[in-house]
Amino acid sequence: MRSFCIPLASLLLLAPLAQADDLQPFQASYTMTYSGLGEVMSSSVTLTQTGPDQWDYKSVGRPHGLASLIAPKEAITESHLHITASGVQPLSYRQDDAAGRDSRAINIQYDWTNNKITGKDSGQNIDMALKPGVQDDSSLQIALMHDLLAGKVPTTVSIYDKSGIRDYQFSQTGNETLHTPMGDIATVIYKSQRATSPRYNLYWCAPSLGFLPLKVEQKRLNDEVWTLTATAAKRGAPSP
Repeated sequence: MRSFCIPLASLLLLAPLAQADDLQPFQASYTMTYSGLGEVMSSSVTLTQTGPDQWDYKSVGRPHGLASLIAPKEAITESHLHITASGVQPLSYRQDDAAGRDSRAINIQYDWTNNKITGKDSGQNIDMALKPGVQDDSSLQIALMHDLLAGKVPTTVSIYDKSGIRDYQFSQTGNETLHTPMGDIATVIYKSQRATSPRYNLYWCAPSLGFLPLKVEQKRLNDEVWTLTATAAKRGAPSP
């Protein structure tokens, strides 16, 4: 998985059960550290409602230090989403390459009427069958928040990849109070991993912030690969 949650009984202990329509716009900022390189990027993410059932999710990453020599441009990811009480459907997904290489960019569309994914991914033309529930690395984050707010606990999530749809297993691994710039915040930790893969992701999701991840860490076996840590987070539409 290129990018970024618990038994239901544990959720009920941590926070009152919310409804799916409690999904709110948000803004958050993160820093990314990479094993052996230190801090390599800062990023800002926003979820914005643009119309009835229509939402945009955007991430802008800004490289730091040595990373800025390799990838001098901002890395921009944008998703257009259809969100109802029944779930999240990605409609389009665009990712620019931070080094400015068109050959590494992603631009795909989801046709839920004809059940197809089309577009281009890293120079490869995409024309792939689409099955219900498929997400991409971007829409996955919103889909997980949506489900958890509705009291639905995902166990398997199907993720788009240019080589085919991949299934990841989710499980709860514990709880932790994180010491953040926003104060001490209780989180629930989730693990996602593809069968037979040595890599896995851990997500520290905050029920008080609509299950927004405040920390994401990727590991290979027991070794840290990278860590994403929130420096600011706020729910609600931004002030005009």
